[in-house]
Amino acid sequence: MLCLDEITPEERELIIQLRERVRNELPAPELSKSEEDQDLFLVRWIRARDNNLDKATAMLRNSLNWRKVHNADKVLETERHPFYAMNYKYSFPGLDKFGRPAILPMNEWDARKIGTDPELLKEYDVFCTRFFEEMMDNIQKAHVNRGNGHPPITQIFIISDVKNYPYGQLLNFSAVKKLLQGAVRMNTVHITYHNHTDHH
Repeated sequence: MLCLDEITPEERELIIQLRERVRNELPAPELSKSEEDQDLFLVRWIRARDNNLDKATAMLRNSLNWRKVHNADKVLETERHPFYAMNYKYSFPGLDKFGRPAILPMNEWDARKIGTDPELLKEYDVFCTRFFEEMMDNIQKAHVNRGNGHPPITQIFIISDVKNYPYGQLLNFSAVKKLLQGAVRMNTVHITYHNHTDHH
């Protein structure tokens, strides 16, 4: 779990420089956070680019631009498309023993059902954006509501019951492409994965 105590002196200096570079580009919700929480946000980009400030800056700016283009900050205010609400269900059942939010997704997700329908293909991008925005939103809420002295909450705990998972889709190129398209969004969130296969 990412903790401020683990931020090195070199990373702290890079955080200061990165903050100065993007101060006028960060969205209002990010700027309204405490300096501690801003540090946790900024150090992710620094570490993702192995402490290369120029690459971290470019990566963060690309992400901010992508969020503007896809209206990511507003996606949680919209209704889920009926197809994805029915066929791509997930839930947040609570917190694990470390205070991290848990999510139960993907049990019966089948990308083959999307097929080549233009509307569903377009809405898949929206679905992926919404899915990961909800994950980040739950992480943020758990972080804000954590007890005094509790380390920062920066991860989510995925519980995946694969009993009914449609493995046949892994033989379908189009389906695999869609699954990977969603998976690349994982770089926006620190994830702890638990594969539960014990059925009673």
